[in-house]
Amino acid sequence: MNILNLIKMLLSIVVLLYFKPIFAESVTVDAPQQSSSKPQAGSSAAPQAGGIAKPQTSQANSAGKKSATKQANNCTSTDSSITTSIKTNIATNDMVSSANIAVITESGVVRLIGSVNSEKEANTLVEISEAAKGVKDVDINKFTIKGNQKLSEDSAITSKIKGAIIREKLFDDKDIIKSIEAKTTNGIVVLTGTVANQSQVDKIVKLTQSIKGVNKVKSEIVVIEENDKK
Repeated sequence: MNILNLIKMLLSIVVLLYFKPIFAESVTVDAPQQSSSKPQAGSSAAPQAGGIAKPQTSQANSAGKKSATKQANNCTSTDSSITTSIKTNIATNDMVSSANIAVITESGVVRLIGSVNSEKEANTLVEISEAAKGVKDVDINKFTIKGNQKLSEDSAITSKIKGAIIREKLFDDKDIIKSIEAKTTNGIVVLTGTVANQSQVDKIVKLTQSIKGVNKVKSEIVVIEENDKK
Protein backbone atom coordinates (compact mmCIF):
# COMPACT_ATOMS: atom_id res chain seq x y z
CA MET A 1 0.00 0.00 0.00
CA ASN A 2 2.83 2.36 0.77
CA ILE A 3 4.35 1.66 -2.60
CA LEU A 4 1.03 2.35 -4.35
CA ASN A 5 0.60 5.62 -2.49
CA LEU A 6 4.10 6.63 -3.44
CA ILE A 7 3.42 5.84 -7.08
CA LYS A 8 0.22 7.89 -7.02
CA MET A 9 2.07 10.79 -5.47
CA LEU A 10 4.77 10.61 -8.13
CA LEU A 11 2.17 10.50 -10.90
CA SER A 12 0.46 13.53 -9.43
CA ILE A 13 3.72 15.44 -9.40
CA VAL A 14 4.46 14.46 -13.02
CA VAL A 15 0.99 15.53 -14.16
CA LEU A 16 1.27 18.85 -12.32
CA LEU A 17 4.67 19.57 -13.79
CA TYR A 18 3.47 18.62 -17.27
CA PHE A 19 0.25 20.71 -17.32
CA LYS A 20 1.49 23.78 -15.37
CA PRO A 21 3.02 25.60 -18.43
CA ILE A 22 -0.20 25.08 -20.43
CA PHE A 23 -2.39 26.34 -17.57
CA ALA A 24 -0.15 29.39 -17.12
CA GLU A 25 -0.28 30.17 -20.86
CA SER A 26 -4.06 29.87 -20.89
CA VAL A 27 -4.39 32.31 -18.03
CA THR A 28 -2.06 34.78 -19.71
CA VAL A 29 -4.02 34.73 -23.00
CA ASP A 30 -7.46 35.09 -21.41
CA ALA A 31 -6.45 37.89 -19.03
CA PRO A 32 -7.92 41.31 -20.08
CA GLN A 33 -5.34 43.59 -21.63
CA GLN A 34 -5.20 47.25 -20.74
CA SER A 35 -5.14 49.70 -23.58
CA SER A 36 -1.84 51.46 -23.95
CA SER A 37 -3.51 54.52 -25.46
CA LYS A 38 -4.89 57.06 -22.99
CA PRO A 39 -7.74 59.34 -23.91
CA GLN A 40 -6.52 62.80 -24.61
CA ALA A 41 -8.09 65.74 -22.88
CA GLY A 42 -10.98 67.11 -24.90
CA SER A 43 -10.94 64.16 -27.35
CA SER A 44 -13.94 62.38 -25.82
CA ALA A 45 -17.10 62.61 -27.98
CA ALA A 46 -19.46 62.68 -25.01
CA PRO A 47 -18.01 65.85 -23.43
CA GLN A 48 -18.05 67.50 -26.87
CA ALA A 49 -21.68 66.58 -27.40
CA GLY A 50 -22.54 67.82 -23.94
CA GLY A 51 -20.60 71.00 -24.58
CA ILE A 52 -22.65 71.70 -27.73
CA ALA A 53 -26.03 70.88 -26.17
CA LYS A 54 -25.62 73.34 -23.31
CA PRO A 55 -24.98 76.40 -25.50
CA GLN A 56 -27.99 75.42 -27.67
CA THR A 57 -30.23 75.30 -24.61
CA SER A 58 -28.75 78.55 -23.40
CA GLN A 59 -29.31 80.16 -26.79
CA ALA A 60 -32.94 78.96 -26.84
CA ASN A 61 -33.56 80.38 -23.39
CA SER A 62 -31.82 83.60 -24.34
CA ALA A 63 -33.94 83.90 -27.50
CA GLY A 64 -37.11 83.31 -25.47
CA LYS A 65 -36.13 85.97 -22.95
CA LYS A 66 -35.29 88.45 -25.70
CA SER A 67 -38.65 87.79 -27.38
CA ALA A 68 -40.56 88.28 -24.12
CA THR A 69 -38.58 91.44 -23.37
CA LYS A 70 -39.26 92.78 -26.85
CA GLN A 71 -42.99 92.14 -26.49
CA ALA A 72 -43.01 93.80 -23.07
CA ASN A 73 -41.13 96.81 -24.46
CA ASN A 74 -43.52 97.06 -27.41
CA CYS A 75 -46.49 96.87 -25.06
CA THR A 76 -44.98 99.53 -22.80
CA SER A 77 -44.23 101.74 -25.79
CA THR A 78 -47.80 101.38 -27.09
CA ASP A 79 -49.29 102.10 -23.65
CA SER A 80 -47.11 105.17 -23.33
CA SER A 81 -48.17 106.49 -26.73
CA ILE A 82 -51.85 105.88 -25.89
CA THR A 83 -51.53 107.81 -22.63
CA THR A 84 -49.72 110.67 -24.37
CA SER A 85 -52.35 110.83 -27.11
CA ILE A 86 -55.23 110.96 -24.62
CA LYS A 87 -53.57 113.62 -22.46
CA THR A 88 -52.92 115.74 -25.56
CA ASN A 89 -56.53 115.50 -26.69
CA ILE A 90 -57.78 116.31 -23.20
CA ALA A 91 -55.55 119.40 -23.06
CA THR A 92 -56.91 120.67 -26.39
CA ASN A 93 -60.56 120.11 -25.49
CA ASP A 94 -62.09 123.25 -23.95
CA MET A 95 -64.65 121.31 -21.92
CA VAL A 96 -62.19 119.09 -20.06
CA SER A 97 -58.81 120.80 -20.47
CA SER A 98 -58.80 121.88 -16.82
CA ALA A 99 -59.89 118.48 -15.46
CA ASN A 100 -57.53 117.04 -12.86
CA ILE A 101 -57.58 113.47 -14.17
CA ALA A 102 -54.85 110.83 -14.12
CA VAL A 103 -54.59 108.65 -17.20
CA ILE A 104 -52.92 105.25 -16.87
CA THR A 105 -52.70 102.68 -19.67
CA GLU A 106 -51.86 99.03 -19.14
CA SER A 107 -51.96 96.54 -22.03
CA GLY A 108 -54.29 98.81 -23.97
CA VAL A 109 -56.76 99.30 -21.10
CA VAL A 110 -57.06 102.96 -20.07
CA ARG A 111 -57.83 103.82 -16.45
CA LEU A 112 -59.24 107.24 -15.66
CA ILE A 113 -58.63 108.27 -12.06
CA GLY A 114 -60.03 111.40 -10.50
CA SER A 115 -63.19 113.50 -10.40
CA VAL A 116 -64.95 115.96 -12.72
CA ASN A 117 -67.74 118.48 -12.19
CA SER A 118 -70.43 117.09 -14.47
CA GLU A 119 -71.68 114.02 -16.28
CA LYS A 120 -71.07 115.76 -19.59
CA GLU A 121 -67.40 116.21 -18.74
CA ALA A 122 -67.18 112.57 -17.68
CA ASN A 123 -68.71 111.36 -20.95
CA THR A 124 -66.37 113.57 -22.95
CA LEU A 125 -63.32 112.12 -21.19
CA VAL A 126 -64.50 108.56 -21.79
CA GLU A 127 -65.13 109.34 -25.47
CA ILE A 128 -61.70 110.95 -25.88
CA SER A 129 -60.02 107.97 -24.20
CA GLU A 130 -61.88 105.38 -26.28
CA ALA A 131 -61.02 107.28 -29.46
CA ALA A 132 -57.25 106.88 -28.96
CA LYS A 133 -55.55 104.43 -31.30
CA GLY A 134 -54.75 101.08 -29.67
CA VAL A 135 -57.28 101.35 -26.83
CA LYS A 136 -59.04 98.11 -25.89
CA ASP A 137 -61.26 99.44 -23.11
CA VAL A 138 -61.71 102.34 -20.69
CA ASP A 139 -61.87 101.56 -16.97
CA ILE A 140 -63.88 104.10 -14.93
CA ASN A 141 -63.94 102.29 -11.58
CA LYS A 142 -61.92 105.10 -9.95
CA PHE A 143 -63.50 107.87 -11.97
CA THR A 144 -66.22 109.97 -10.31
CA ILE A 145 -68.42 112.98 -10.80
CA LYS A 146 -68.48 115.78 -8.21
CA GLY A 147 -70.15 114.52 -5.06
CA ASN A 148 -68.57 111.07 -5.46
CA GLN A 149 -71.17 109.99 -8.00
CA LYS A 150 -70.39 107.28 -10.52
CA LEU A 151 -70.93 107.61 -14.24
CA SER A 152 -73.62 105.10 -15.13
CA GLU A 153 -72.52 102.07 -17.13
CA ASP A 154 -75.06 102.81 -19.86
CA SER A 155 -73.79 106.36 -20.22
CA ALA A 156 -70.19 105.12 -20.36
CA ILE A 157 -71.11 102.55 -23.04
CA THR A 158 -72.68 105.27 -25.20
CA SER A 159 -69.54 107.41 -24.91
CA LYS A 160 -67.32 104.44 -25.71
CA ILE A 161 -69.31 103.75 -28.87
CA LYS A 162 -68.86 107.34 -30.07
CA GLY A 163 -65.16 107.20 -29.32
CA ALA A 164 -64.74 103.82 -31.03
CA ILE A 165 -66.36 105.11 -34.22
CA ILE A 166 -63.81 107.93 -34.32
CA ARG A 167 -60.92 105.57 -33.49
CA GLU A 168 -61.73 103.03 -36.19
CA LYS A 169 -62.35 105.77 -38.78
CA LEU A 170 -65.37 103.96 -40.15
CA PHE A 171 -66.45 107.05 -42.02
CA ASP A 172 -64.33 109.54 -43.95
CA ASP A 173 -66.97 112.20 -43.57
CA LYS A 174 -66.96 113.55 -40.01
CA ASP A 175 -70.49 114.88 -40.51
CA ILE A 176 -71.68 111.28 -40.81
CA ILE A 177 -70.12 110.50 -37.43
CA LYS A 178 -72.06 113.37 -35.89
CA SER A 179 -75.27 112.06 -37.45
CA ILE A 180 -75.00 108.73 -35.58
CA GLU A 181 -76.65 108.58 -32.18
CA ALA A 182 -76.47 105.79 -29.63
CA LYS A 183 -78.75 105.32 -26.67
CA THR A 184 -78.03 102.62 -24.10
CA THR A 185 -80.48 101.15 -21.62
CA ASN A 186 -79.47 98.19 -19.45
CA GLY A 187 -76.75 97.29 -21.92
CA ILE A 188 -79.11 97.37 -24.92
CA VAL A 189 -77.92 99.89 -27.52
CA VAL A 190 -80.21 101.55 -30.03
CA LEU A 191 -78.41 103.16 -32.97
CA THR A 192 -80.06 105.90 -35.01
CA GLY A 193 -78.98 108.30 -37.75
CA THR A 194 -78.23 108.22 -41.44
CA VAL A 195 -75.36 106.75 -43.49
CA ALA A 196 -74.50 106.38 -47.17
CA ASN A 197 -74.75 102.59 -47.53
CA GLN A 198 -75.54 99.30 -45.80
CA SER A 199 -71.85 98.46 -45.40
CA GLN A 200 -71.48 101.39 -43.02
CA VAL A 201 -74.44 100.17 -41.00
CA ASP A 202 -72.91 96.69 -40.70
CA LYS A 203 -69.57 98.12 -39.58
CA ILE A 204 -71.00 100.33 -36.87
CA VAL A 205 -73.22 97.53 -35.55
CA LYS A 206 -70.24 95.15 -35.38
CA LEU A 207 -68.11 97.77 -33.64
CA THR A 208 -70.87 98.49 -31.12
CA GLN A 209 -71.18 94.78 -30.32
CA SER A 210 -67.46 94.70 -29.46
CA ILE A 211 -67.83 97.30 -26.69
CA LYS A 212 -67.58 95.81 -23.21
CA GLY A 213 -70.94 95.82 -21.43
CA VAL A 214 -73.10 95.78 -24.55
CA ASN A 215 -75.73 93.04 -24.39
CA LYS A 216 -77.66 93.72 -27.56
CA VAL A 217 -77.61 96.14 -30.51
CA LYS A 218 -80.69 97.43 -32.33
CA SER A 219 -80.04 99.40 -35.47
CA GLU A 220 -82.51 102.03 -36.66
CA ILE A 221 -79.93 103.66 -38.90
CA VAL A 222 -81.34 104.82 -42.23
CA VAL A 223 -79.36 104.34 -45.44
CA ILE A 224 -79.55 107.35 -47.72
CA GLU A 225 -78.19 106.66 -51.20
CA GLU A 226 -76.47 109.42 -53.14
CA ASN A 227 -79.46 109.68 -55.49
CA ASP A 228 -81.79 110.22 -52.55
CA LYS A 229 -79.73 113.17 -51.34
CA LYS A 230 -80.19 115.06 -54.62
